[in-house]
Amino acid sequence: MTTTQLALFEQSAGISNSNLLLLTAGFFAVCYLTWGAWTALGQYQLWQAREISAYDLAVSLIRVVVMMIFLGYFVR
Repeated sequence: MTTTQLALFEQSAGISNSNLLLLTAGFFAVCYLTWGAWTALGQYQLWQAREISAYDLAVSLIRVVVMMIFLGYFVR
């Protein structure tokens, strides 16, 4: 964007372009981190109730961590 376009955007939106991007990235980060914690807690409760094995718990947690790494990379 040109400087004129950035100035007009900031004037009409009331927030700068970089702050809006930071706000959007922060919102998505909170969403996927909450999802990851919820998934990990659910898998832990299943393991604690002996409904899944320790191997299944580890595989699920590794999947969650890998997904959070990918999402964190694309959100930034």
